[in-house]
Amino acid sequence: MVLVGLFVVIVAVSPSELQIEKTETINAPATSVCLDKWQAWSAWQKMDPEMKNEYSENPCGAGAWNSWEGPQSGKGTQTIDEVNGEESIKMSLVFEDFDGTNYANWKFEEADGVTTVTWGFAGAPSPFMMRPMNMIMKGVLEQSYQDGLAVLKEIVEATTIEEGYTIYNIVVPIGGALLISGDVEPQNIGEFYANSFGKIMGYMTESEAEINGYPIGLFYNWTDTLAKMSAAIGVTAPVAGNDEI
Repeated sequence: MVLVGLFVVIVAVSPSELQIEKTETINAPATSVCLDKWQAWSAWQKMDPEMKNEYSENPCGAGAWNSWEGPQSGKGTQTIDEVNGEESIKMSLVFEDFDGTNYANWKFEEADGVTTVTWGFAGAPSPFMMRPMNMIMKGVLEQSYQDGLAVLKEIVEATTIEEGYTIYNIVVPIGGALLISGDVEPQNIGEFYANSFGKIMGYMTESEAEINGYPIGLFYNWTDTLAKMSAAIGVTAPVAGNDEI
């Protein structure tokens, strides 16, 4: 009876909904988030390397979605519900085998080229007897949110290009790199970099590869209409590629 009473007390004081909010400062302007870049910095992707992701045809903006399935992460879908310019994003998350809809909210506050990113989570109301799980999961998810924001900061700050440019001649030591190559129209080079670096970083996470230096571009031939090039990221040790990388 004492144990039953203790359990009832724990249930009674446990929150009915799981609420999380974490913040990171990134030295880059605020930009919108596309779901196909998610796995490049997601803490859950690293915890579950076998996770499989599927994306909507257009992975950016309101209505975009991605679904996931993995032995440790389970199965679910997240959807971008609202995009308020470069100020906020609202997303809904549905986990298979769990009732209700959860929400993730992003806020971006930019000042002098530095953005404060706040990532919040609002869980669906839990059944009365399941409320203690909210207390257990809170610490785990808070750490995952903090880890994800830290990796996001690292990726964004490594790839952000400021207005204008200065050219330096440097000697780059010979080393290994993961790269994606293609024939790219000059006006699409920025998009090629964004897509390629996201894929490479995601693959590095899966392969547990360690980055060596900054993301770089390799150009083999250039005309007014076409650039034969690669987007590359150095690695500290040899890593096997795949059909694209």
